Amino acid sequence: MHPSRPATSDPGNGPRLGRRLVVRYAPLLPFLLTFALIFRRFAINPTEVRLGDFLAMVLSYSFICLLIYAPLQLLTRDRVKSSLIATAAVYLNFTNGLVVHFLKAFDLDGSGVGTYRYVALGLACITGLAIGYLVLKSTELEFAALFSWFLVLLLLAHPSIILISGGADFFSSPPSDSNPPTETESSPSSDGANDRTAEIPDVYFIILDAYMGHGPLREYFKFDNSSFLRQLDERGFHVLGDSRSNYQQTIASIPATLNMEYLPKDPIADFELWRLIQRNKVVEVFAELGHEIHIVAPSTGNRMDLVTHHYESFFEVNEFIVATLRDSYAGELLYRSSYLKRRGSDRVLRIFDVLRDIASRGSGAPAFAYGHVPIPHPPYYFKADGDLHRVVSMNWRVSGSDEKYIDQLEFTNHRTLALVDSMLEREPPPVIILQGDHGHQSVAEDTSPESFADPSRAQVEQWTSNLSAFYFPDGDYSLLYDSMTSVNTFRVVFKKYLDPSMELRDDVSHFVEYEKKGPHTYVKTVDIARYAINSAPQ
Repeated sequence: MHPSRPATSDPGNGPRLGRRLVVRYAPLLPFLLTFALIFRRFAINPTEVRLGDFLAMVLSYSFICLLIYAPLQLLTRDRVKSSLIATAAVYLNFTNGLVVHFLKAFDLDGSGVGTYRYVALGLACITGLAIGYLVLKSTELEFAALFSWFLVLLLLAHPSIILISGGADFFSSPPSDSNPPTETESSPSSDGANDRTAEIPDVYFIILDAYMGHGPLREYFKFDNSSFLRQLDERGFHVLGDSRSNYQQTIASIPATLNMEYLPKDPIADFELWRLIQRNKVVEVFAELGHEIHIVAPSTGNRMDLVTHHYESFFEVNEFIVATLRDSYAGELLYRSSYLKRRGSDRVLRIFDVLRDIASRGSGAPAFAYGHVPIPHPPYYFKADGDLHRVVSMNWRVSGSDEKYIDQLEFTNHRTLALVDSMLEREPPPVIILQGDHGHQSVAEDTSPESFADPSRAQVEQWTSNLSAFYFPDGDYSLLYDSMTSVNTFRVVFKKYLDPSMELRDDVSHFVEYEKKGPHTYVKTVDIARYAINSAPQ
């Protein structure tokens, strides 16, 4: 009779314990995977994401995960099998984002929608069915479960590393080489500023996204916008004849305008550009002067200690939610549904309404309001008369896009004039600035990101041309000149109302191109001086 061995020395005890743990906690696998995939999106841009939005997406996708797991558990009566199938379904659903990234990297599907993506969806469905069949037919699944645990934990560790290394940079102050405006270079002189503060009325800065200037509109789109410009003139506006943005993309143009400085020539990370928007010099100056600060723009909030009112909540689908939705096939379907498209048009109208309300109610204190209206930029929701298109495409490079751009521009004109009229009812009347953050480009030209490194003259003329119209209550526009670029917008305002010694910057337009490095995109300035599109000040 052999003596029995202690249980602790049983070589099979450890593996049995491991198998019990795998079986017991297997239902956590699909839910942890769901969290990891959403956490990755959050870790890339932590300061751009509200915690509530992150938790909302986690809970929403977890509910979807439960809808997948629960029926499988009832069907198989096996924790491991139902968990493995649900985990595979979750991962395959989220491959939509990977497929889009792959297609764009190889320029196989520049439009974002096409045959390649439908093929990828079909392969994902076939793969999911094959995995489900194999799991249901298998009897030994401990290794598959252990391997799944390893992958899920690895996917959890990856965004954690991003957050600690790259993502942590979001919480630091702007780096010295990001060339933020300095007090001596960009701010109005403090000498005598307090004596002139009372002279600064309310200021409304309205960005009309991708609103092109009159000349290129006529040349490339065969559209005469003189009626709208004439109506602005009749209201006392001064419209610059040949104004241009300093950069052809919002992410570069807005930081330059709101900080009154050009971007550094060295590549700058996308999160640094967002930070230059959030901590911009223009808002700081108005806050120091005692103005109430109103921000009516998605994902361009400012320091909360300076901003009096930030109207971001009505942008009901923000960039993080949209990006997270589009990482999955189910979310992509929801994003492209008519419901969300209709909500997109509602949000545009809501921006006009909020800006009108800010102007109408007043509070006794002077105000600075920054509103970013996402039209005439696509998607094309509106016809010229304000009716909605029955089908709204997220892809603006389709047949009829140029005509839809003009239709949406005409609708923008109508709503902008109504907004201006409500603002001009204020006493005393405010300063109003209407400006395109950049121009637009017809579908006849190459708009791929690769073309930004060496743009054609037509690209440059279309992308950089912008609407720029000023209303000064005293009617004195002597500081303005036709070829002024956006970097001097607030330099002129502060020179006029605060500091006559403030200098204007040379007017130069650039293109920017993009380079992906790790979790971030870097923006690099491209010199387009050879086209000589910027005229000398008059």
